[in-house]
Amino acid sequence: FPSHDMRDFGENYVQEWEDKYTALKDHCPEIRWHFIGQLQRNKVQKIVGRVALIHSVSSEDLLARINRVAETHGVVQPILLQVNVRDEPTKAGFSLALCRALASTLSAYQHVSVRGLMTFPSTHDDVRALRAIFDDLVQLKHDMYAMLPFSLQSAFCELSMGTTEDWPIAVQAGATLIRLGTSVFGKREG
Repeated sequence: FPSHDMRDFGENYVQEWEDKYTALKDHCPEIRWHFIGQLQRNKVQKIVGRVALIHSVSSEDLLARINRVAETHGVVQPILLQVNVRDEPTKAGFSLALCRALASTLSAYQHVSVRGLMTFPSTHDDVRALRAIFDDLVQLKHDMYAMLPFSLQSAFCELSMGTTEDWPIAVQAGATLIRLGTSVFGKREG
């Protein structure tokens, strides 16, 4: 069981989240679950309305799907837009330009609350490159904030960036959420 100081837990896989959620919901109802892994459209139904924050909304198609499922459930689902800061072909996420273009249309998604941005940098060894990625995400957040309708600005405050390997750099850059699974639970087996 988590300590009383630890309330926010993330999971990468829907099935593993579902197992943990089921096992802990009665014993630890104060847990706020975050979904941080790549979310497949066919799994949206399982987590919408049941997690505090989806970190990995990586496409307009997925954003629209979450909005439709949330409407069906009668909820507003908090999310983060996943940004592929360097447009790496092997990584999912919105480009910087697409995020900027999307900012003015987010009010159309009435059943999601876009709380900010998230990124998974591909490097943890090159401190200068890593800091540049985090700085670009911070700048994107400022740019988008200025373009958002006033009614959406107050909720748009999160930057999910940084992991066990690079969290000090992420915090220095302005991260509000960091992902420390490996340092807390150890390396994933398999």
